[in-house]
Amino acid sequence: MNKQFASEYPRTDDGWIKFPSDQNYRKGMFPEEVNKHPAKANVYLIQSIIEYVSEPGQTLLDIMAGTGTLMVGALVGREVICVEISEFFHNLQKQALTKLEYIAPGIGEHIMLINLPCQQYLPIPSLADHIIFSPPYANIMQVGKKQSGLGDEALGKDAWMYSQHPLNIGLMNDFIWAHELENVYAKCLTTLKPGGTMTLIVKDHYEKQ
Repeated sequence: MNKQFASEYPRTDDGWIKFPSDQNYRKGMFPEEVNKHPAKANVYLIQSIIEYVSEPGQTLLDIMAGTGTLMVGALVGREVICVEISEFFHNLQKQALTKLEYIAPGIGEHIMLINLPCQQYLPIPSLADHIIFSPPYANIMQVGKKQSGLGDEALGKDAWMYSQHPLNIGLMNDFIWAHELENVYAKCLTTLKPGGTMTLIVKDHYEKQ
C-alpha cells in the first residue's frame, strides 16, 4: 500500500494527527438529533480511514454503528452496512439517511441499516471488504450516564435504554466482556473477504478512583 493516512492534515511534533472540528460539517449532513449526541466519531477521521483502507465499490461494515457516521462512505462510492443493537440509535441512523438522501439522491441504494446485535447478525462469510467500528469498554454503559455527566435532558429518556440489552458488550463485566469481544472478533474474521481489514477506533477512558 502506497497510501499515507490522513496526509492532508497537520501533525504534532510527536506525530499525532490534528483532525479539525467536524461540527459544521456534520450540521450539513446529519439531522440535529444526531449532531447533539456524544456517541459519534469525528467525520474527518472516519473519511480518512475509509479512503486509506478501501477502494470505490468495496463494502464497509460497522457492527456497532451508533449514529451511523460510516454512512459517509457511500458519498465516495463505497457500499455501507451499519449494524446497531439499539432501536434508539437505529432510528437516528434512519433520520440521518433521510437527510443524506436529500443531499445525494439515490445514496440509500448503497446503505443498509440493520437493527440487531452484531452477535446475531454475524458471521456472514465474505460479506465485507473492511470492518470499521468502535468497541465499548467493559461496564461502560452501566456508568455512562454518571461519568459523562449527560442526563435525560441532553440525550432523551430512551437514549440509555439500549444498554439493558443482554448482548450489549458495554454492559458486561471485565471477564465476560473479554470473552464476548473475542467471539465478536472471530465472527468478524469470518465475515471479511480475503485480504480485508478491520479497523478499531478507541479513545482513552478514565475511571474515578
